[in-house]
Amino acid sequence: MAHKKEEFDILKVKSDLVQLATILSDLHKKVTEDHKGRIICSGYTEYQQAPLQAFMDRANGKLGKKSYKIGFAGGFSGGKSTLINSILGEPGLLAVMAGECTMSITTVTSPLEGGNDHVEVVYYTKENACKNIMSNNRFVAFFQPYAASIVGQFDEAKFHSIVREICSKLEKEPDPNVRKKKTELEEFLYFLKHIEDKLGTVHIDSLQNVDAYLTTDKENKGLGHLLLIEQVHIFRKNPLFVEKGIEIVDLPGTDSTNARQKEMTHTYLQQADVVMLIIEPKGFKMADVDISSELGKHNNEIRNKMFVVMNKFDTLDSADIARDSIKRLWGQVNETFRNLGLDESRVFLTSAKRVDLTARKDLGIITENEKKDLESLIQDSRNKLQSLDKGIEDDNPRLYNLMEKVFTDGGIENLRNQLVSYLEGEIQTDRMREIFTDLDKVFKAAKRLLESERPTVERLKTNQRGYHRQLVDFVEKTHEHFMEQVRMIEQGLNKAAVNFIGAAKKKIKEEIENFRKFPFEKIKSRLPVATPLNIKMEAINQCKVHFSKMFAEKVQEAMVSPVVDRLMSQINDSKITPILKHFSDQLGKNFSEELEKVLNDFNQNIHEVTLLRAQEETWKLQETDMRPAGFETAWTPQIEKTFKEDVVKSFSDTLLARADVLGHVIPRYYKTLMEELIARFEKLLDELTESVKSVEKVTIPVGLLTGEQESDEKQKEMKLLEYFHLIESAEDLDERLIEVLSEKKK
Repeated sequence: MAHKKEEFDILKVKSDLVQLATILSDLHKKVTEDHKGRIICSGYTEYQQAPLQAFMDRANGKLGKKSYKIGFAGGFSGGKSTLINSILGEPGLLAVMAGECTMSITTVTSPLEGGNDHVEVVYYTKENACKNIMSNNRFVAFFQPYAASIVGQFDEAKFHSIVREICSKLEKEPDPNVRKKKTELEEFLYFLKHIEDKLGTVHIDSLQNVDAYLTTDKENKGLGHLLLIEQVHIFRKNPLFVEKGIEIVDLPGTDSTNARQKEMTHTYLQQADVVMLIIEPKGFKMADVDISSELGKHNNEIRNKMFVVMNKFDTLDSADIARDSIKRLWGQVNETFRNLGLDESRVFLTSAKRVDLTARKDLGIITENEKKDLESLIQDSRNKLQSLDKGIEDDNPRLYNLMEKVFTDGGIENLRNQLVSYLEGEIQTDRMREIFTDLDKVFKAAKRLLESERPTVERLKTNQRGYHRQLVDFVEKTHEHFMEQVRMIEQGLNKAAVNFIGAAKKKIKEEIENFRKFPFEKIKSRLPVATPLNIKMEAINQCKVHFSKMFAEKVQEAMVSPVVDRLMSQINDSKITPILKHFSDQLGKNFSEELEKVLNDFNQNIHEVTLLRAQEETWKLQETDMRPAGFETAWTPQIEKTFKEDVVKSFSDTLLARADVLGHVIPRYYKTLMEELIARFEKLLDELTESVKSVEKVTIPVGLLTGEQESDEKQKEMKLLEYFHLIESAEDLDERLIEVLSEKKK
């Protein structure tokens, strides 16, 4: 089927993918269920061998994904944390240190809706923490002599003994760099004991304490604590997180001597949507080349998602940014890019420190020393901007533009804008393409399955002359069937109402008779002057309220339930609901849900009308001034007995007479509500008829209406028609998506 060429609209593409996923899921479910214990399609054995459900689950998972993961990688002291802070506009959010501080993966994202800023720290179990130390490149050489004794099941006591022995040897080391490892191991043992209750758990803390989980203190102590942490999750309300769904990850330094950290970094990079590799301003170091090469071993596609940021670019000397020098440097960078298979257009120049200090100044939290640093950076950048050789622009316009930006405002805003644009454009498009790839596999498998059945289906179509007329006739029969059920109840309503009211009167009389047990002692105890007249008046007022409420409840209970229950039973027995469900599934409209809404509204209306009309019958009773007979001066058992008989007779006569009135009146209300029910149902069937007329392929559930059992062969034919209706709907979407996504790729 040919399609008119369309412009790429990512929202439309996603909508089409959702629709395609729904159709294919429905088709796969029907085919799988229908083939249990029998064969409808000859190619089903081959069809079921493919992992189609896994493809659909993966596609649906990606369709529901709303966030983006950005991994920041690079060597220590490259300014990763400062760059993240400056992109977020959050100075000081991540700890900034000159040495090795980020020992674990640190994620930064928005808290759940309604949640507050906080930090969650995932600690290793004690055993894993100790094993990590023994295999850590920082300490592995010291544990090597003990390798044979620590093989097998972990022994904590032996581990402590070995560490203490290693520390004793390190104390005698002449090299101070080696000797300091003793302090680090002792710190590890200290924290292993003092935070034992946190090991193997997720510890929650306030954001102001986050540095304790990311870096050593001012005296460079605390490394032992950092080695116990597996991951740190920071939750912060920031526009990039809340509005754009971005999750930032600060990864351990790639030039770390810690093998575990390297592996953690490389593993996480496979999951990232974007990798921000921070390199020195003079180009790639071996560690940067190493991480780029390592990515290729895991996932070649990640190369297409890598941004390279030359941070601290403003620290280059004037000689380094002269035309010949920068041309040579840029040539070296581009050559490395080409060798690594990276996109040369995704290299950016930044001065994260300048942007971070500017943010501190704007927030009023800058120190005097920092203010001097900022002023110096700005002045130096102005001088370099003025001295830029225009010949650079002739050689490479993009490079010149990047240099202008970094010397003007630090280059972060440009990086941020390009990053967001890339995520919402290319990454989203890549996701759509990946989703379509999985769905297309399901579509092609289903199409192969049904292709062998096409001759049978074509024959069925040929034999179905006047098919639409049959559909319309079927809908009309459905209407007649519904009318039969409703009219059956409506015609017998007057006679039934007499029986319903009779049952209500019996309950009402029983409740009024219970007045003979009325506790007059409570009334007497509450009255300031307990004369017989006052006692009687208080009892009558209480009876007015109580009996009026009871009257309305008993009438509603007796009248409504039999009518509603009978109607619902008749409709359920009529199979009208599954008939509408059958058409809803094929036409993509919720006719069955609309019927349910119509019936629920009828149920609610009949309850409300009955209660209101019953309450109206008691209004006059509540307003009538009922004065008891007698002028007794003292309350006696005989007076109480006579008064009870008078009350029972008076209220019984009044309320039972009101009930008889309702028995004649309420059926009129019910008939009006039933006419409204019929009108709404007819409108629903009119919509169904129009939908049926506009669709070529809709099967008729005759068996549901007639109650006749269709032959097995007839059932197979109806199933095939249903499958082909779905696959042809999917084919139209599949072809359109192929065209749009392939055009976008070009």
